Amino acid sequence: MGLLDADRIIAFIDSPQALENAESNPLWSQLPAVKNGQLCTTENLTPWILTGPAAAEIVTSDLEACFAAS
Repeated sequence: MGLLDADRIIAFIDSPQALENAESNPLWSQLPAVKNGQLCTTENLTPWILTGPAAAEIVTSDLEACFAAS
């Protein structure tokens, strides 16, 4: 499993169908983060690939929400 045995996973899911596809894969439920409810999803990848204060603020907000939810 390598890198996917992380304590937390932040996944960029761009549609409900994409999440359904991931969840229907038998390997998905075997991921430790998924088993332990430590999966955080976000639909907006743009701030994560951009630089600058506005993008950093959005990424920080996303991360705060992920960690607060766990």
